[in-house]
Amino acid sequence: MARRYRPRNWKEELKDLFAMHKGERSAFTVLMGLCLIGAAWVTWEQWIRPPRLADQESIKVIWQSMQESNARHEPPGKANE
Repeated sequence: MARRYRPRNWKEELKDLFAMHKGERSAFTVLMGLCLIGAAWVTWEQWIRPPRLADQESIKVIWQSMQESNARHEPPGKANE
């Protein structure tokens, strides 16, 4: 006759799941800490940090200098097309 399996208490299952050596516990704790720090950083950057507004005047100056530089380096006849 087959022996029936008695379901174990969830607390016992949890104890068995976390039955680790001291070094394994330390590594697990460090890994979870790094994951938590990474998740907090991503959350801050994605949703909480105020957006950085660009300085429009400096962008216009850079854009104009790029346009002038491109106009100087265009081959002759390209501007007429």
